Amino acid sequence: MTDVSPWTASSLYEELMAADLLDQDSISIKLVEGLNPSIEITYDDLERTAVMAVHGEQILISVLICPTSDVADKAVMNEKLLKAHKYLPLSTVGITTINGQDFYELFGALSSRSLVSSVATEIMALGENYEEVVSAFVEISDAA
Repeated sequence: MTDVSPWTASSLYEELMAADLLDQDSISIKLVEGLNPSIEITYDDLERTAVMAVHGEQILISVLICPTSDVADKAVMNEKLLKAHKYLPLSTVGITTINGQDFYELFGALSSRSLVSSVATEIMALGENYEEVVSAFVEISDAA
């Protein structure tokens, strides 16, 4: 097997645009230039944006769900998420802190040497899993 060079944000963006592997009616992508370029992924149907970062040997794609402060019973939510996250293909749930505020976050990680089709699969799975997790939030909120 031939060694494959790792993606950069720019090269991955160009390949995703050229490969036409994403449903362009519901997912749009944009390269965000800067010190650490990233790819912004907008799920139009979900009205939600994810960020894909490519650093060294890893690609990380992440979408914020909501501030943890929006959840009335965090213990119930955390337990439900910990028990159910294995049923979210290619994604997991965590808590991340941004500017001093904790957020529930859905994310997936891949090798920066992954096939572009695998990256596209991760992007689509994250959107589908986001819908599942949001449904769980609504279910718990309605039960409270």
